[in-house]
Amino acid sequence: MVKNYLKVAIRNLLRFKVYSFINIVGLAVGMASCIVIFIFVLHQYSYDSFNKKAERIYRVNVEANINGKTTNVAVTPASLGPYLVSQFPQIERAVRLYAVSVITASGKPLLRYGDKVLRANHFVLVDSSFLDVFSFRMIQGDPETALDAPFSVVLTKDAAQKLFGDENPIGKDILYNNKFRFSVTGVVANPPENSTIQFDYLGSLNSLPDITNEPNILRNGDQFNYYTYALIRKNASIRDVDRELGKVVTGFWDKNIRSMLGSPAVYFEPLRDLYWDNNLTNDIPIKGSKSDTVTFSAIAVIILLIACANFINLSTARYLTRAKEIGIKKVLGAQRRQLVSQFMTESGLLSFIALLAAIMLSELFIPSVNRVLGMDLRVDYFHNLTIIFFIIGIWTLTSLLSGILPAFYLSSFRPVYTLKGNMSGVTGKGLGRQFFILFQFSAAIAVLFCSIVVAKQYNLLRLHNLGFNRDNIVVLQYDQRINGGYGPFKQKLLQNPHVLGVSGTDVVPGGTYSYGQFFYTYNGSVENLPAYGELVDPDYISVLGLKLLAGRDFSRTNPSDAVDAYILNQAAVKKIGWTTQSAVGQPFGPLQSGRPNGHVIGVVGNFNFQSLRSKVEPLVLIMRRNDVQKLAVKVSADNVGGTLEFIENTWKKMFPNTPIEYNFLDKNLDALYKSEEKLGVLFTWFSFLAIVVACLGLYGLALFTAERRTKEVGIRKVLGASTHEIVVTLSKEFMKWVIIANVIAWPIAYYAMNKWLQNFAYKIEVVPWMFLLSGIVVLVIALLTVSFHAIKAATANPVESLRYE
Repeated sequence: MVKNYLKVAIRNLLRFKVYSFINIVGLAVGMASCIVIFIFVLHQYSYDSFNKKAERIYRVNVEANINGKTTNVAVTPASLGPYLVSQFPQIERAVRLYAVSVITASGKPLLRYGDKVLRANHFVLVDSSFLDVFSFRMIQGDPETALDAPFSVVLTKDAAQKLFGDENPIGKDILYNNKFRFSVTGVVANPPENSTIQFDYLGSLNSLPDITNEPNILRNGDQFNYYTYALIRKNASIRDVDRELGKVVTGFWDKNIRSMLGSPAVYFEPLRDLYWDNNLTNDIPIKGSKSDTVTFSAIAVIILLIACANFINLSTARYLTRAKEIGIKKVLGAQRRQLVSQFMTESGLLSFIALLAAIMLSELFIPSVNRVLGMDLRVDYFHNLTIIFFIIGIWTLTSLLSGILPAFYLSSFRPVYTLKGNMSGVTGKGLGRQFFILFQFSAAIAVLFCSIVVAKQYNLLRLHNLGFNRDNIVVLQYDQRINGGYGPFKQKLLQNPHVLGVSGTDVVPGGTYSYGQFFYTYNGSVENLPAYGELVDPDYISVLGLKLLAGRDFSRTNPSDAVDAYILNQAAVKKIGWTTQSAVGQPFGPLQSGRPNGHVIGVVGNFNFQSLRSKVEPLVLIMRRNDVQKLAVKVSADNVGGTLEFIENTWKKMFPNTPIEYNFLDKNLDALYKSEEKLGVLFTWFSFLAIVVACLGLYGLALFTAERRTKEVGIRKVLGASTHEIVVTLSKEFMKWVIIANVIAWPIAYYAMNKWLQNFAYKIEVVPWMFLLSGIVVLVIALLTVSFHAIKAATANPVESLRYE
């Protein structure tokens, strides 16, 4: 019986080649989209799952209350981890991470071995138990003891190859910042891509007191510079720790912390949740977006459903031509379940062919998706059972979705009508097909509208006036501990007429700003202002083109400016309650003998030093000359290449043993919105696929309609109808439903995009032309699709049309 079903299915597939091709292509595109997105989702939800103890690992976060505002931070004091272990028997170990180039914003350490000099992108100082708690595979060395001794370091495989080549690195010394020698005690495999903890070098945290020249730094309770992870004992419950946490930890904080942060609360976050938590400050940079993941998944499912709707539409339409076949089979004794089995076999066969095509398409899609997302997604068909089960599941689901409705619909035909050629009793009014046309084009219009909104929002983020000059500013990595004072280098650069200005700072817009407490007097009492701080030299305002609204800039000729002078932005002035003019001269700064130690000398206009996802926060500019980590070099737009060459040559002459590292400020700022850029590109791809698949179905229906109405067209032409009138007659039925689809799609898409735009402090307005553009684009494409067959039918010889059977 099954063999017979397959024979009939193959014959029908070959007999109706065009319809079969349309169905296969549509289903293949839908399935391929689902496979690619499933691989992406699988990758997203796999973060940190490689750790064998992942279910027992938690990160310690802090919730503070600053002036009535709740702030969650991912970093903790150095002494908090050991304190928790001593107070809670449920905690087996605490591991601290000090990410040198992330937390301190002090730049990348300079490493030297022999003649090789490089900057370490990810140099992390960790407790000796790090390799026991986390499952990073050791290639050489003993994970139990590799990080015990101060100035011991473990390298990743790539870092070892880059620094030592084919040499055995074990026992070799690396010079750190031209001052400290780290001895290589091990090599580990490169951290998996799906790890929130990324590193090239793991140094012993016991080295930090010597590096910073602070003997008690690891016993400090008020400097929030460490990521702290806790390993819970087997069979212990984190609830037991949470229950006592508030009472126990309250005594940990000293008086200064309690006064500034309001007795901070400590809470534990599961390791597997860290990738998805975007609500903490000073957090690890590797983050995912659940909303984006759900959005991509939904769009892939929508494309698949559009393809299934195509199949259902074409099947119910095409199978009307098989009504007599169904009638004869029923007269000869075929039961309804047998007819259903026949049609489901045909659906299953066609879906299986589409699945094979989808697997090939997904292999073509994945490299492009990897380029856009910056990932390394791969499909392991033979070793990953999850993927195998998903592929089998998607084939089964597609076969059922696309086959079950036509099977039951067609098997319900009554032979008394079909054998007489009377189709009025079986065709119905086509409401089912109209519903699926509405669904297909509503989905396509909605996705296209979303892609327009995302693209416009990304352009706003990229081109928005940030309140400072972002163009033609070169940012150089500069470390005074290695390079010394930057004054002579700055003067050398300024000798070039194409170098318009140079300024030293600890951070540039788009970077990680330090956050602290400043104090001021208001109505006779001392109040505090939580604000971001930036260390700058006297040329910073002019180089970045900031607008000085009141007061004066920092002065080189006034030594006290480096001690007690502060420049505030408008947000800080507004937060305090001063006016722009009245702020100048007010007492302000850190506390000294119970009073602010300095005063405000100027106010600058607000500028977006952080992402446009948030409003401008209070910022304090502080004059310093000894804490420079970056040099902002403003260059002329003329001969940029030659100016860069001059900067490089000057660097090599003055710092021959230190590699130069630079980039453009506008590129740094664009990188802040990579996720929006990726989202926009993927939305564009998916909207294109959704429209293509929907129009494939419309093409098939238009072809079927033109064939069914061939005689009608011939009669109309004989009676004098023009080609234009016939085209309009054949097209208007489809166009009516596409227009109605706009009315359905617009409010749904608007609601979704309005929710998404709430994530941004600066966002576009959704305006009518966006709705019209999405609707018109889809309508025009649909009209062109239908008109092709309508024009073909309208221009056919009426004599041939009247002979058509």
